[in-house]
Amino acid sequence: KSNFIKGIQAGKFLFYDDGGEIRVLRDINCFTSFESNKNSDFSSNRVVRVLDSIANDVARIFSQYYLGKRSNNADGRNLLKAEIIAYHEQLLQLEAIENFTAEDITVQQGVEKQDVVVYESVQPTDAMEKLYMRVEVV
Repeated sequence: KSNFIKGIQAGKFLFYDDGGEIRVLRDINCFTSFESNKNSDFSSNRVVRVLDSIANDVARIFSQYYLGKRSNNADGRNLLKAEIIAYHEQLLQLEAIENFTAEDITVQQGVEKQDVVVYESVQPTDAMEKLYMRVEVV
């Protein structure tokens, strides 16, 4: 195997020379312990950045507009859900995520009266990094 393949498999962030221009081989992190519930998508820095942004931005929305300001009832949770959906629709327009629908978000009462639990299903997009071609000679 080439040193590049070995490096990628080891989770190394590698550079290469492309006609005098230095480029990143793949935008990855050091995660290499893939499992069915945490696949190779989690080794992509772009995917992880999107997931981190979602967590931080939803927490900011909650803190800024809901924390201690809205009742934890169906109306209050529906307002929070609508705001989270609007945020995800922005991510969809930015092509940070794909295949998003409003049904991908649920906001529920948590265990304690003041707890709110957000469940979401999200499909982050990633950049094109590999090209495979099939050429038919006729």
